[in-house]
Amino acid sequence: VEEVITPVDRPEGTPPDEPRIALQERSEFGPLPIVAADGQRSATVYARRVLQLDVPRIAIVMTDLGLDETRTAVAIERLPADVSLAFHPYAPNLNDKIAAARLDGHESLLAIPMEPLDYPLDDPGPNPLLTEATPQENRMALYRSLGSAEGYVGLTNFMGSALLEDRRVLTPIMSEIEDRGLLFIDNNTAINSVSDRVAIGFNMPYGRSNRLIDALPTAADIDEQLQGLEALAKLNGSAIGFAQPFPVTLQRLDEWIPLLRSRGIDLVPVSAVAKRQLQQGAQTADGS
Repeated sequence: VEEVITPVDRPEGTPPDEPRIALQERSEFGPLPIVAADGQRSATVYARRVLQLDVPRIAIVMTDLGLDETRTAVAIERLPADVSLAFHPYAPNLNDKIAAARLDGHESLLAIPMEPLDYPLDDPGPNPLLTEATPQENRMALYRSLGSAEGYVGLTNFMGSALLEDRRVLTPIMSEIEDRGLLFIDNNTAINSVSDRVAIGFNMPYGRSNRLIDALPTAADIDEQLQGLEALAKLNGSAIGFAQPFPVTLQRLDEWIPLLRSRGIDLVPVSAVAKRQLQQGAQTADGS
């Protein structure tokens, strides 16, 4: 029997709100996100809000933004607003870049530098979170990244293949992220990451990338990864893909994204699938 696919049709999403004083506390590191007195959180206030439809959903996170001015500007202007953008916290003029992304409708994340397995040979950049650091030292490093900008929905990792596998070190970091009203998206560079189990323990908005679509930046390989994302979304209800701002990646996304709705799949911001992934993880963890 031939599958009948109903095209996706939903109203355009709403852009994230501008930074709010109620969601900030002053610090020596800059404005740090907090949960507002009325319970509002950056994870929802700064999200691109879209109507939740009962169809397979795919989120694309374009990462590695902020340092290359040209590639960053092209990604902000060229990608549809439903694509989420992740910026290096040490990028210059970061607030201006996040403001430009917000103006075009995108939600933003910070890509927090974390210790990789071959550290320090492989350098994640300034203020990395480290496995041998004390919880207080990692908290201060995290604050330096968090204070670099405002108006972001949450965090992802930059590198981190060592730190994300160390539950003892990761737990207080994830607790801090949750306490500050942020979501966390694991970019899946750590094969044995325990971030999902830690996130479930805190009941925080969480997601994990299913594919880095341009690990091999050729048109054929990117197309294959995008097809894999479609299959995963139809199987599991949602899927997350990470991408880098290579010209070939943008070109393949230009071709692929307009076809998704005709295939019965909704492209959504990553905040729209984070909670669903957490709920799925909890069901797996308790055996239901």
